[in-house]
Amino acid sequence: MSQVGADYETITKDAWAYIRTAARGRSARRIDNRRRELLKTISASQMRLSKVPGYEGDITFRDAVLDYLKVYYAVLNDDYAKIMDLEEVAEQSYDAMEAYLLAEEIAQERLHDAFDVLDSTQRTFATAHNVSLIEGEDKTSTKLRKASEASAYQHRIFLLFFKAYHQEQYFLAALQEGNLTNLQQSRSAMLAFAEEGISQLETVPRFNNDLSLKKAGLEALQFFKSEAGPSGDGLVNYFLAKQEFDEIKALFDETPSRNRTRELVNEYNTAVDELNKASATFNESIEVFNQRRKQVITRWEKATEKFYDTHVPR
Repeated sequence: MSQVGADYETITKDAWAYIRTAARGRSARRIDNRRRELLKTISASQMRLSKVPGYEGDITFRDAVLDYLKVYYAVLNDDYAKIMDLEEVAEQSYDAMEAYLLAEEIAQERLHDAFDVLDSTQRTFATAHNVSLIEGEDKTSTKLRKASEASAYQHRIFLLFFKAYHQEQYFLAALQEGNLTNLQQSRSAMLAFAEEGISQLETVPRFNNDLSLKKAGLEALQFFKSEAGPSGDGLVNYFLAKQEFDEIKALFDETPSRNRTRELVNEYNTAVDELNKASATFNESIEVFNQRRKQVITRWEKATEKFYDTHVPR
């Protein structure tokens, strides 16, 4: 039993290091070399263990470890390969991001379920052969469960954040293009997603008495709501003023100077003044929102990092 257990524990330790890194939100693509090395290690271990004789003629535990490693290999080889593909397009839409995070959760759950089966078999085997098991607070099953719970909680809050964040990208693109129609539509959607996210996030409980991630998520959503709300009027008003100016300027330019009435000249001058004022407000608003956006995104990222440091075991 010790031969099988030693091999299995070495694999489990290496595999946990990979799963822990992935569970902390690290890019699966960036740690792919570690995954590939782990697959080789698991394959070699499977070959060795298949030749190990049973303990007192009982191969139950050996076969349970082999079954466990088979699941481990499948998850790393198949599930995480799929996760890498999903990761490539996750930023493109809310649905794509949701599918990517769900795939991560399913992979973690498969590993935990497989380990539970192995743990149960090991205990039954130990009892049958009068073997004492050394219990530890750092059991892999406990680590996997804590990592899964922490990831699921972070994903729940992140998706609320991402829905508004992703919509803001359309809003910023419309600003860059100067497309008033797209700007107004994306602004309206961003406000709706931000308000929806705030409402849902307020009902999310703390995680193990930790409110830090929830607070960071709420702060980010409040920013998106502010940007899409009255505080962002200066951004839209600039394009409204420009639209009106362009119309008046077109009329002004096509009218010969000798035929321009005082009313037309005054209207043109007023439009110039309004556009200049709107431009100043626009530039000021852009600067404020850019600074504020950087702050809330940085705080969210730091809160996420600290959350994983605190709640995902080493």
